[in-house]
Amino acid sequence: MGVREWVGLLFLGVGIVVAASFYFPDSGRSAEPRPRSGGQVTTRTRTAVPEGAPIQQPTSWTVSITSGRNNLPLSASTEQRLDVAYDSRPLEELQDEWGVAAEAQAQVSAGRHTLRLRHTGSIRVYIDGELTADATARSGDDLSVNFIQQVDGIATIRIEVKAVDDEVALSWR
Repeated sequence: MGVREWVGLLFLGVGIVVAASFYFPDSGRSAEPRPRSGGQVTTRTRTAVPEGAPIQQPTSWTVSITSGRNNLPLSASTEQRLDVAYDSRPLEELQDEWGVAAEAQAQVSAGRHTLRLRHTGSIRVYIDGELTADATARSGDDLSVNFIQQVDGIATIRIEVKAVDDEVALSWR
C-alpha cells in the first residue's frame, strides 16, 4: 500500500469519527452535569409558559384588497371589526391571484395565546412579522393560531388570505 492509500484511509477514518459524533451526540459527554466555576451545577429545565390574558379583537383594522404574488395593495379601508367576505372579485383590475390582507395592533400580555379565526382561502398569519400559521380552507374553516408573547406589550397582527375559486372570507372568532 502506498502513501495515497494511507492518506485515503486516514480521511475515511476521520469522516467516520465526525459522522459518529453527529449520529451519537451524547457519546462523548458524561451523564452528570459538571459544575461551573464556583461549584454551581447548571441544568436545563423546561418551565410551563403561563396562559396569557385573552386577546380582545382590535377596534381598528386596516383591510386591503391585494393582487399578485407580492400582495400589492389596490385599495384599503379601516374597519372596526374583522369580518370580510367576497364571493367574486371585488375589483375588475385584480389579477389571477388576489386576496385580502388585514393588519392591526393589539395589547398582548406575556404568556401563551390562541387567536381564533374563520377563513375561506389560503391564509397566513404573522405576529410581529413572524409567520405563525399557514393553512388553506375551501369553505369557512376555523383556525387556531398559537403563539407565545415574551413580554407585555403591543403586538402587530397581520393576516393574509388568498382567494380560492374567487372566494375569500375572514373573521375574528
